[in-house]
Amino acid sequence: MADPLPQELHDRISALETGREAGEDFDARSWVWLIALGVLMPAVLLLVGWLAA
Repeated sequence: MADPLPQELHDRISALETGREAGEDFDARSWVWLIALGVLMPAVLLLVGWLAA
């Protein structure tokens, strides 16, 4: 039969399952960058490409 998990590995897995090690959600600045880089910039680049063609 397989050996039981080492205690450190068991502690890490349980921390992940409970969310103790999870960081905080995105703040306002992070949302601005996500929207700017992920939505606005690609949309602007698409418009520039269409207008330049």
